[in-house]
Amino acid sequence: MAKALTKKQQALFEQLDKETLLDIVQQIVATDAKTKRWLVDGWLSTPDEVIKRLNAAWSRQVKSSRYYDYYAADTFFTALIRNIAQPLAQQTAHAPAQVEALAAKILLDFERLTARIDTSSGSWQDFTAIVFATWIQALAAQKHRTPEDIAQAIFLVAGESDWFDISELLKWRSALGSEVLRILAQRFMLADNANNAMRLLLAVRDVDAALALFSSVPTLNNDNALELARLLIDELRAPEAITLLRSLEKQIPAKSAWFVGWGEQMIAALLEEGQREQARDIALNGFSRSAKPTFWQLYLQAGGDEANDFPLFLNMASKNGNEEAIVFLEAVQNYGLLSDIVTGQSPVGITIYLPDDIVGSFWRTLSSKLFKHGYAQAAVVLRRRLAENAIDRATSQYYTYAASDAKKAIDYCAELESLTGFMNSRSWLQALYKAHSRKYSLWDSMQEKIAGLTVNKQGLYWQPVA
Repeated sequence: MAKALTKKQQALFEQLDKETLLDIVQQIVATDAKTKRWLVDGWLSTPDEVIKRLNAAWSRQVKSSRYYDYYAADTFFTALIRNIAQPLAQQTAHAPAQVEALAAKILLDFERLTARIDTSSGSWQDFTAIVFATWIQALAAQKHRTPEDIAQAIFLVAGESDWFDISELLKWRSALGSEVLRILAQRFMLADNANNAMRLLLAVRDVDAALALFSSVPTLNNDNALELARLLIDELRAPEAITLLRSLEKQIPAKSAWFVGWGEQMIAALLEEGQREQARDIALNGFSRSAKPTFWQLYLQAGGDEANDFPLFLNMASKNGNEEAIVFLEAVQNYGLLSDIVTGQSPVGITIYLPDDIVGSFWRTLSSKLFKHGYAQAAVVLRRRLAENAIDRATSQYYTYAASDAKKAIDYCAELESLTGFMNSRSWLQALYKAHSRKYSLWDSMQEKIAGLTVNKQGLYWQPVA
């Protein structure tokens, strides 16, 4: 990339008269084809001429048989953005109808273009996003067109594009107007695309039309059905929301996020109707089926007794498994009981145990929270277990995680080094080394992370650094 003019050069440049500047430009244009094209495309062409050139450039790309692999695809789409998508967008205000037509053509041709391109990197998404936005803006800029006409134009592209995402269209609701989206919903209904139709009806809050559609096509996407229930509650039509939600209950998996959303909407509707006992029953049943902590919070919202009913919910969580019970305790921030479970000192009657194989961010976050709330021993136990489990996988790619967890275990253990009956950090490191001394890459990672740790042919030595 060429450097900018120096201050001295800029000052001299600004002193040049018009005739001299024109002469300089003429000389550059005569000797540099790229500069000439840049000048002509940017300043010396009408919108019609620019769009005609962009159309020709796009047609050449579509007709080409050249293959672009994973690595070349990024460069290819970057060039398309620079040479086609961005120049096209710049013409929207000047020639919206022509821009709309070419943008629609690009979107419709896109599947054909990508048949010879490895699109797995996702770099194509930036290109289509710019073209899509340009297309919608060009449509919206044509104020003389009726909502029916604009809706039909959108449908002709949406109905032929496998990649079309209604969510992207909804981002332009303000530009297009509610009437366009309502008419477009009707087009989708006639084409038997009930889910797209429902998304549009929900976006414009046409509850009656959405409810009629749900009645005729009860197998709609769960997200759409739950959003319809929410709108019914907002419109003070809770009894209709309850009827809708009861029809969904059996088809939503208990372990899914949809089930929590279903419970939230059902309980909100029941509370709107003053049916608190029924709301608590839904929360209790929802928790027993899923062990999702949200149902405990919903139970309390419906008037549940926190002190008396907590043991019942903890018992139900434990029946779903030790990990589910611990997730529940973390959600309700019962760090004292969690500490007892992690350190093997559970009260009588609590049959929840720390799983043998713990992996992932949940346990690291739990360890940090336990330490923050004053339960250092439990925090150390979790970090040590995480490190040991990572090492036991016997794959070097996990050794950096093991080293990070080991460092945290040592940091958390600083105030526990003299605790009777609890293995100090030096003894733990030595036991770890004795079991895994031949894993050289592990100990390289450990030495990088843990200050004061030395591992050599003589063994392991660790001296805490103040």
